[in-house]
Amino acid sequence: MSEDHRPPLRRAWLLLPILIWGLLTVLTLVLMQFPTGPQLFLGEHWFPWSWLLTPVAAGLMSSLALWLRRFDGKRRIGFRVALLASAGIVALVIAGLAWMRHTLPSEGSRRERIALSSESGSLVNVDLGQGLRLVYSPFIPVDAQGRTLPHQAIRPEVGMGDQDVPAPITEQSLANLVSFSMAYGHLRWFHPTDAATTADWDRLAIAGLADMAKAQNAKELRDRLQSFFAPVAPRARFLIGGQEPEPLALPEGTQGMVRWVHEGAYSISRNIHPAKGPVRATRLGSVVVTWNLLHHFSPYPEEVAAPWKSALARSLRSVAEASTEADFLHAFRAFTSIHRDAHIWPRARNFDPRGHSLPFTIRIAEGRAFVDRVAKNQDPRLTPGCEILSVDGKSASDRIHDIASEVSASNPGHVRRGCELMFPGQATDGNATVRWRTPEGVVVESSLVPLKEPLTPRGSSKQLREIQPGLWYIDVTRPIATPRETMMALEQAKAVIVDLRGHPADGFLEMFLMPRLIDGPVHFQPLAIPIADRPDRTSWVWKELSRPVIVPRGRRLTARVAFLMDGEAMSYAESLLSLVEHHHLGDLVGEPTAGSNGNAADISLSGGISFHWTGMRALRHDGTGFHRIGVRPTVTVVPTVHGIQAGRDEVLEQALATLAGK
Repeated sequence: MSEDHRPPLRRAWLLLPILIWGLLTVLTLVLMQFPTGPQLFLGEHWFPWSWLLTPVAAGLMSSLALWLRRFDGKRRIGFRVALLASAGIVALVIAGLAWMRHTLPSEGSRRERIALSSESGSLVNVDLGQGLRLVYSPFIPVDAQGRTLPHQAIRPEVGMGDQDVPAPITEQSLANLVSFSMAYGHLRWFHPTDAATTADWDRLAIAGLADMAKAQNAKELRDRLQSFFAPVAPRARFLIGGQEPEPLALPEGTQGMVRWVHEGAYSISRNIHPAKGPVRATRLGSVVVTWNLLHHFSPYPEEVAAPWKSALARSLRSVAEASTEADFLHAFRAFTSIHRDAHIWPRARNFDPRGHSLPFTIRIAEGRAFVDRVAKNQDPRLTPGCEILSVDGKSASDRIHDIASEVSASNPGHVRRGCELMFPGQATDGNATVRWRTPEGVVVESSLVPLKEPLTPRGSSKQLREIQPGLWYIDVTRPIATPRETMMALEQAKAVIVDLRGHPADGFLEMFLMPRLIDGPVHFQPLAIPIADRPDRTSWVWKELSRPVIVPRGRRLTARVAFLMDGEAMSYAESLLSLVEHHHLGDLVGEPTAGSNGNAADISLSGGISFHWTGMRALRHDGTGFHRIGVRPTVTVVPTVHGIQAGRDEVLEQALATLAGK
């Protein structure tokens, strides 16, 4: 029987590759719409998705031709060769993607088994203060079944009890809590016994604090620590004075060792779960967990190592003395502000000290607060440019100072912007007594009704507008509803001002505008996550991550471009502005960005506290540091009292002058 006259069922197997090639064609066409994405093969070498279209289309057409059987033998051989070649190319791409998986930001904590060696007998010696030391090994012996020795099959029970940490807290109790806190972090994350992996460490933190606070001296504290941690760390030893640790002999039946390996910070944060207990101990537990988490796993430890270590005792005291939910939240924010990570802004689950808003927004210059926008139906004497003097009897300068003490920021611009956003917040919906001075110098006092929703800082000005003939302004911190039509307008522009004072609202910049500003592929900043198997950030290994790339798309814009930025621009906004800075894609006008880039990890703590923190290291394109430095402007503009009172946008004005001078 000739091949052309085979029964249809004999050729039905070709329907499967036709379906597969069809799906691959559609997928390739979809991927071609996105100018950003990971490179496929060799690190920095870019592989555009469009390159796949030819082999995928050839595979689809060859499969269809073989299924239809409309061609002679020689042509069928050609189609088979084309089909095999297409399959080989696609297989090579898939292999490249598989090879690249190790550069993707997938992470987790795992116990890694290792062979017995001289290193496996090493000890960690931790100074806990009060003449106390914790001595333990980060390597735990295991038997043939992989169980840690000495084996404890029962999950440790955590007795919470009703007794709380006493208040006011004594100096001895405070020193006890500091010692416990330091030991807790080491044994939770670097002592991988079977019992430790199943223990409820968040409940242990609360129970341990209440127990250790009772110790009257260092010797009693040593005994309490040894007894408390024995179920989860039977080989750990707490020593006092000049005691020397006894050698840790390997138990009978030892077949190897295990150690903790923590790859990245995100899985660690996800494994922290809120627990409930006595009020003060529960709140203090959130401090203990947070301090250890950032101490052992922050990718920027060298930046704040000394102040962070000294912050533990001070923060434990302030949280222990907090009498209300508001006091607790303020104390916790003051604690985390020391870390100087702009991603951090703790929130309380059951309390929002700024759940309502005064009916105006402000801008700050020289430490003074000036009205920027006013809600409708308010006191007509309150107008933009008025200086706020006090709110409910508290001076504006004190209000700014209190907010600034809670902002975890790395530069003055970010602190000021945080104060501007938080200043109008009110805890209740009751009327607020506000005093202000008008631009004419008249002092006014009035009772204002707070809003349920805060005013937007930028108002309702047009997101896309032609400021002057041929000079366009676009605010990318608000969603771009019609990106293609917007690009058609910008194609005719002689100059474009891009406002990125804040966070980009959507993908307009990287998907539509920036591909029209470049001649070749541009990569984002180098990013990495730490791999930790020892405490105190020793022996870290950095895992470099794949860097997304933006590729040219369409005819390059001829317009001159200026980007507006300030301390509110952080995280992904800094990724985009770093591209502008490194590749000289336009002028940068305003103030330095926040200097906190890299994916943020989420954490929910006991006491109802939650926050984000930076779990990834970002560097500049040249490999130098970025944290707390940020993207620096080519033209620096800081708001002035005169400019604010006159209602001027001085950053925008400077951008206009800069573009006009070119």
